Amino acid sequence: MVRDHADVRAAPMTRIYGGFMTAEERQLTVAEAYEAAYRFVWQYAEREPSNQALQLLLVSMEPTGDPQRTNDPAAWPDWVACVSDVGRTALPRFPRA
Repeated sequence: MVRDHADVRAAPMTRIYGGFMTAEERQLTVAEAYEAAYRFVWQYAEREPSNQALQLLLVSMEPTGDPQRTNDPAAWPDWVACVSDVGRTALPRFPRA
């Protein structure tokens, strides 16, 4: 059966350990979520490589094996604070004209 794009958007599926689950069912650790955010910014930077500020962000965000988990030691506590704020504080948004 061929699914159209509307079906795919209505029920996004993620391949996890050989099976499938909806994106809403997938739970991440704080470290996995950080890696996912890094990967998300990375794939955006590949499409828009001319943004130098974005490239600097990627260098500082690159996950490492140390306890701070990032090339910018100040970034990890900021990340943990952002994770803690999810669902508890208003989502920051750009001002609309």
